[in-house]
Amino acid sequence: MSAEAPVKGSHPDGTDRRLPRLGDVAAGGTEASAGSPPVRPATLLLTAAVAGVFSIIVCALLLINFAHRIPDPLTTPSYANRKTELRNQPGSETLKQEI
Repeated sequence: MSAEAPVKGSHPDGTDRRLPRLGDVAAGGTEASAGSPPVRPATLLLTAAVAGVFSIIVCALLLINFAHRIPDPLTTPSYANRKTELRNQPGSETLKQEI
């Protein structure tokens, strides 16, 4: 009793379960290999459309987030002006409270 070595990519039930290769679909074929389900062009187009819509939504959300950012208060011109005024009037309590 000698056991045969399984063929690379074959399933124990004797069918080939390998995934379709890119060249098989690009060459116009709809089947990658015998025993595997056909790859339909409509499925590929639907997958591409869903990925495109997802990418557009993510891009829009990133742009909206960027547009609504609050500027850093330590880099605003009014803060720089008040710091300069405080250097000129170091004893002013009102300027210290505003800063």
